[in-house]
Amino acid sequence: MEDRNDYYTTKEVAALLNKSVPTIYKYVREGKLTPLPDHKWRMQSTRLFPKDQVEELKEKQEKKLGLTTSEAADYLGITRSTLFRFIKEEKIPSVKGTLRGREVSYINEEDLQRYAKENFDYLEQERIKKRTFYDKKQNIAFYQRFSSSKIEEARLIWDEKGEWQFLLLPSRKVVSYNEGIYKYDLCPFYSLTYGKNLTSPGFAKVTLPLNHPLTMQFIDLVYQQCDLSNVYIDFNEAFPHEMSEMSLLLKNTIFDNTNETISQYVKMHLVEGSLQINSESMRIESDEVIFTLHMSKMLKDQIKRSAEEQRISMQEIANQILMEHFDLLKRREN
Repeated sequence: MEDRNDYYTTKEVAALLNKSVPTIYKYVREGKLTPLPDHKWRMQSTRLFPKDQVEELKEKQEKKLGLTTSEAADYLGITRSTLFRFIKEEKIPSVKGTLRGREVSYINEEDLQRYAKENFDYLEQERIKKRTFYDKKQNIAFYQRFSSSKIEEARLIWDEKGEWQFLLLPSRKVVSYNEGIYKYDLCPFYSLTYGKNLTSPGFAKVTLPLNHPLTMQFIDLVYQQCDLSNVYIDFNEAFPHEMSEMSLLLKNTIFDNTNETISQYVKMHLVEGSLQINSESMRIESDEVIFTLHMSKMLKDQIKRSAEEQRISMQEIANQILMEHFDLLKRREN
């Protein structure tokens, strides 16, 4: 006889799914549930249903409520803690449900789409700040160079599941991370440092074709000469095999031991900021500068409220006001 703990009776299934007994019979006819054939428990005429089957159906029904918080956070490209803050602040509506016996929050995908559309710029900033290119625990980064006596050059990439892999060059063969470490004896060509955040405002932005040899050279310069606390990398597509380019956002930096070829290559792909080239170095700087402004407390409070409503910094609000002001003056002059 089957273990009673592995099965639910018809009434138990109805209670668990919050349905009537006739509805459970309907689920059986529709093939949504399959009871044990001709089974009687404790001499009572009732059907038994495998717990795994019933709980799977319950989970499917609950999924109709929307996405879980983990799925919603991934959808928006933010952390779960940030998502919970949005739910608490009622910026994103949610409903309560249960998942595997636990109370969880579900979010409608249409609400996520609306929020993503209305807050595109903010979400872009939050997504980039997650530094998905860097694994701080292992101190490794996307496209970091590795090598060994067997392999002259390998680049770290990841697969669709986010698992680290190695791209072996020039063959472009892809092997798992463990295979690269233990079979090919790959070791970092240089070490990475996280360092401290610089206080200089803004970033310079360089957008580079991903698979170009000079792109790899520049990434090596960045990884060797910059603290990663002052570097962000944004990818236009989801996975390495689909990517065509990557954007590097850098704090003000002087790169030593550069040559004319790499300097001109970076200058050609500079999107925001400025670049000065010397004999063996190049300096990349943001276009933003610090500007101290004194104002009344009332005006400061108004800027703060606007920043909180738009979920951006007070500096960005002040910058918007100034840009709008001078755009208006320019139109009047014309």
